[in-house]
Amino acid sequence: MEEKTISWRTNVFEMAQIIAREEGTLSWVNLSKAWKVYRLKKAMKSGIVEFMFRKVDGTIRCAKGTLSGIEYEAKGGYKKSAKSVSYWDIEANGFRSFKPENFIASF
Repeated sequence: MEEKTISWRTNVFEMAQIIAREEGTLSWVNLSKAWKVYRLKKAMKSGIVEFMFRKVDGTIRCAKGTLSGIEYEAKGGYKKSAKSVSYWDIEANGFRSFKPENFIASF
């Protein structure tokens, strides 16, 4: 099966639309948050990044994550989605994820 290549712009705008549906905020706010998440994911591809996000229960989580140097084979029919941001948690030593609308900041 041939995998379809999606441009980074498409990913950012798709994420902004998802944030808009979840939060009901103004479009420029959604786009701004989507760009921040895009930059976070890009930074994690080249090293370890510290960042914060709001967990589903409302608490704030400070995490250290990366996407570089991780060799992992997905089980089942995993598809990349703009509905969540997956990362390798350095402290928990495992994959974790959060919703892009819950992203707060990166350091």
